[in-house]
Amino acid sequence: MSAFHPLRTLATHEIASTVQVEIYHDGKLIGRSNLDAADPPMGVAAGPFDPSAGYQRELHAREIEGVFNSSGAELGFVVQSEKAGVVDCLSVFIQDFSDGLGERQVSILGIPYPDYETLFSEYPAFKAYWGKS
Repeated sequence: MSAFHPLRTLATHEIASTVQVEIYHDGKLIGRSNLDAADPPMGVAAGPFDPSAGYQRELHAREIEGVFNSSGAELGFVVQSEKAGVVDCLSVFIQDFSDGLGERQVSILGIPYPDYETLFSEYPAFKAYWGKS
């Protein structure tokens, strides 16, 4: 049996599921993402960020083209999934590299257990970390 390597594991396994979420600020939809289990023991999920019309880069992104943006700090985002309803978390971190790379990423930080397990128990990284097959 070979040692666990997250990149090799992700490359050789089809992702079992992603968690589709909508992200809101002040009751307005700012974007969507299909989250994957990024760091199971820390309760972190991440995925590409697809902004909606309500998204304002300078207001909502915490990092813009690699530069920290204090305006995007702790705005009281609400993360909602069809699968689980409101996703309790400590923070939402949006990285916007749309000018240079044409990409945006969102990380949902500090999802508590057992909520994290409910959302990601079928994801290969979760199973690999906890030694489940």
